[in-house]
Amino acid sequence: MSSSSPPTTVITPTDHGGLITITVAVGMTFALCSMLIRFYARIAINGPWSHDDTGLACSTILCVAQSIAKMISVTNGLGKAIHLINPSKLIAVEKSDYASDLLYVLAIYFSKVSAVFLFLRLTPNKRHVRFCYGILGTSTIWVVASIFAVALRCQLSQPWVNDEHCVNIFLRWQIIGAFDVLTEAALFAMAIYLVLDLRITLQLKVFVVLAFTFRIPVIAFIIIRLHYLSIQLLSSDPTFSAVLASIWMQVHEDYIIIASTIPCLKPFMVACNTGWGHAAPHTGEGSMGARGGSYALNSINKSGARNTLTSFPQPDSSDKHPLRRVHGDTTTVVGGKPRVLMDHQPDPSPDETSHSIASNDSQQMIIRREVGWTVTYDDEMPRENSQSHDSQIASRSDIEAQTIRSSHVL
Repeated sequence: MSSSSPPTTVITPTDHGGLITITVAVGMTFALCSMLIRFYARIAINGPWSHDDTGLACSTILCVAQSIAKMISVTNGLGKAIHLINPSKLIAVEKSDYASDLLYVLAIYFSKVSAVFLFLRLTPNKRHVRFCYGILGTSTIWVVASIFAVALRCQLSQPWVNDEHCVNIFLRWQIIGAFDVLTEAALFAMAIYLVLDLRITLQLKVFVVLAFTFRIPVIAFIIIRLHYLSIQLLSSDPTFSAVLASIWMQVHEDYIIIASTIPCLKPFMVACNTGWGHAAPHTGEGSMGARGGSYALNSINKSGARNTLTSFPQPDSSDKHPLRRVHGDTTTVVGGKPRVLMDHQPDPSPDETSHSIASNDSQQMIIRREVGWTVTYDDEMPRENSQSHDSQIASRSDIEAQTIRSSHVL
């Protein structure tokens, strides 16, 4: 007969520590997988590695450290009825739980840093940059104040001991949670602000914002944790009633790492697509083109037509065939080699789209819309019209440029 090993933990009416263990194990598995996916996407698909990735890596490391501290608490008796815990073990529970709280605040902060630097990576717009640095500054003040509030909650010689010296603990966590919610709301508002003035389709704007909408459930997790924390602090059996507050702490911390990775998943999914599902690349209006993991948006005009900018060689000075305007919305070439031709035309074929993107590596990080024309005249034109045409040679007007760096979100 084969012998089976006893279970690592047993959930009983007086011991719910196993629920925390399961939550920590499952949450860390998903969080680490998310970070590994982002690491692979940055190194092998659409790098380079930047500050936003470093911020999330720091958040993940702190999350692992916090989970270890929480597991030490469970090993020493967290989740059990307090009368079942040895007094020496109870001190170990308080110490590890104290360290867990500090690491939790730091892990959440670095996830915010990652999101801010991701926005800074996407846009050079000065208003956007100021908004991002405002969020970063507020978050930094928040984390410094939160660390002091958590670290100095009880007597200074033994701050981890919960006794009569601990005052207003729940009020401190309420303030910490309130500013946590405000900064998360500001990050979501930044995602909307980022695409507000961008000349792309509404569908694509929604798609961009949706990538950052996955952070919104974090607000609910913060509120739920505060609810169960209030129950724990008022309970006569705090080690047993701490189970649900600890579970929601882990859910918040692990989920924020997953949500921070979601905006970077598309290059990874594209790279993993074998084509067996017969999914054709999306080439519709306002779509995204990719080569080497970098994505560029195609700006469209108000009428819905795509603005396509095609580059040609420099004109030959010996060429006597000029550029001639014909009927319709398209400027065509009758002989000659003009440098730039601006067309308002239907969507190009997929082959043309991929060729345009592939041949323009230097513009992959830039969205550019440029409207211009050059007017010349034939030698055979009447003399009375030649002077008016001379003033129009090489004229250019109505130039609009919108730039935005985009390497991974879309």
